[in-house]
Amino acid sequence: MHSGRDRDYDVRQLQKRADLIARMILTSDYRLVDIQIERSKLRDEAERICPEKIDIYDRIYESRFDRLIEQFRQEGDEERWNWDEEPGDEPAW
Repeated sequence: MHSGRDRDYDVRQLQKRADLIARMILTSDYRLVDIQIERSKLRDEAERICPEKIDIYDRIYESRFDRLIEQFRQEGDEERWNWDEEPGDEPAW
């Protein structure tokens, strides 16, 4: 069980990783599939730390990532990722 201090530290680390993912989205050096892998890892970690608040995580961070991708990634950028697919599935374009 996490103490309040440990949980605060973990939440700050999640926030830093979320900021890194946002920067990855804004930087065209990263493929969308790599960004999706990092998103998945971050969500798994958030669920481990605060399973009772995963819906809040989704509303804040996942919607933020989706919005950034929509705004800053062109439709023609490398491969387009279908967020309903699992990694390894055939692309849906």
